[in-house]
Amino acid sequence: MEHVDSAKNEMINLCRKQYKNNEKVLKQIEEFSINYDKDHASEWYSKDIFLFRLLNRALRTENFDVIYKFRSFIADLHHHLERLYRERSEIISIVYRGAQMSIQELKALEENSNGLISINTLTARCIIYDA
Repeated sequence: MEHVDSAKNEMINLCRKQYKNNEKVLKQIEEFSINYDKDHASEWYSKDIFLFRLLNRALRTENFDVIYKFRSFIADLHHHLERLYRERSEIISIVYRGAQMSIQELKALEENSNGLISINTLTARCIIYDA
């Protein structure tokens, strides 16, 4: 477990460095540092906080240094989502979270309307269980 704690600390230190001048975000990082539990990784990821923004920016820009520092969280998120998928047998409605796109990205999509595209971000979504 020492390597997991080390990876988590690496990620948290990177986050603190990225947001060193933003007290509000530093408080979120501290809350994450104290309260994070791998069994709730998807809940942390779906919050509109530093975690979602920093990880998705790294994925979009293919910043492998940052992605590597998030390795433990990404693994936790993957395992948590797999577990949730296996546990859920109800009918599920999925609502996807919107993302901003630059004009350049939009034009690239328009120019490639009949071709293939590659998405290099995680897709966040909310799950609504039908009763």
